Amino acid sequence: MHSGENASKYLEDLLAAEKKALTDKKNLHSSKEPPITAFADLIENTKQAKEYEQMIVKRQDKKLQGVVEYCFSGMRYKVRLDWEGRTIALNLLGVRTM
Repeated sequence: MHSGENASKYLEDLLAAEKKALTDKKNLHSSKEPPITAFADLIENTKQAKEYEQMIVKRQDKKLQGVVEYCFSGMRYKVRLDWEGRTIALNLLGVRTM
């Protein structure tokens, strides 16, 4: 690779992995339908949301990993928690947004 190229230094590894997935018919290249994952939407169900909040407060590890699915405003988000199987509303408080 030349130093002036914008290609990733891992491009060859990525292309090799894609080729292997193609020949092994893995993931995107599989003929199987992907599994349907259902998430409990806690935005619309306030009773479940309050129960889930209580559960999080009691946890020792309060870290959650999620993906922002929708941004209602600069401080309100809809977040999908893949490991938890839930979708929650997240409000950023104490943060100034413009």
